[in-house]
Parts: sequence; structure tokens; C-alpha cells
Amino acid sequence: MESGPLTFTTRVGRLGYLNMHCVEIPADVVSHFGGTFKGRFLVTVNDRVTWQGGLMTYGNGMAYIMFSTKNMKAAGTQAGATITVRMEKDTSPYGLPMPEELQVLLDQDPESDKRFHALTPGKQRWIITWVSSVKDVQKRIDRSVLVMNNLKSIPPGKETFRLMVGLD
Repeated sequence: MESGPLTFTTRVGRLGYLNMHCVEIPADVVSHFGGTFKGRFLVTVNDRVTWQGGLMTYGNGMAYIMFSTKNMKAAGTQAGATITVRMEKDTSPYGLPMPEELQVLLDQDPESDKRFHALTPGKQRWIITWVSSVKDVQKRIDRSVLVMNNLKSIPPGKETFRLMVGLD
């Protein structure tokens, strides 16, 4: 078992039941990274686009990583095509970039910081993704304040996405 970067050839798969595309990860590549479906990775396709993602089980020791339409276009590829992939373990704290607006709020509010870091890594990534998903700086600030204020009012262990964004 190794953990260093690995470059390999595979194909773009289609997950019909999800109506999405994926990078198919062969079983020997999964084994290279420890044979587990845990952890986050930096994935580069055709030396043209890089993103952070996690392995999902495909069966028979194989895995897949979601491949968005935006990333497929950036990589110059399509469903069924053969692609060159470079994969390496993602050692960043959250598995994706922390928006500056959320980080400033966490730095300024110790209670928000404590509650955020008590969440599971998946819920932390969901908050980061939700805040980052808008382009407007003021909207990212508003989302950061909303989710952290809601989080502080939810009893520990009862955090749901709907409660964190104020839908329930």
C-alpha cells in the first residue's frame, strides 16, 4: 500500500440512477490508496482541471468520484471517453477551500467556531459548500452569519441541514 500521487487511464462513467457522470476508479488504484473508501482526494483530469472529491464504492473493489458537467467541459471530455487521471490524497483541513467570509466569522466568534468544529467532516463540508456556492461577497457573509447563528441555537447532536439554514 502506498499513498503518493498516482496517474492512470480510465473512463468517464455515467450513473444513470443519479443522472450524473463519474470518473471510474479501478480496484488497483483503490488498493494503492489503502483499499478504503474513506478520505478525500485531489483529482486532475487530462492535466486540465483539478477538484477535490471522495471515493464512492462502485462494486468489485472499484470506486468512482463524481464528475460535474462543468469539470467535464473544462477537461474537454464526455461520457464514455478515455481520460488520464492524476490522484493524490487531499491533506487540506476540510477537503475543499474554506470561504474567507466563513473563516472570518469563525475567527471572531469562538462559540460558532466550537460548534462548527464539533460537526462531522461531512456537515462541515456541506456548510462550506453552501456558503461558497454564491458568487456575491455579501451573500456569502449573509449565509455564514445565518448558518452559524442557527447552529448555535440547535442542541448539539440535533444539527440537520434544514435547521442550519432555517427551513424548519
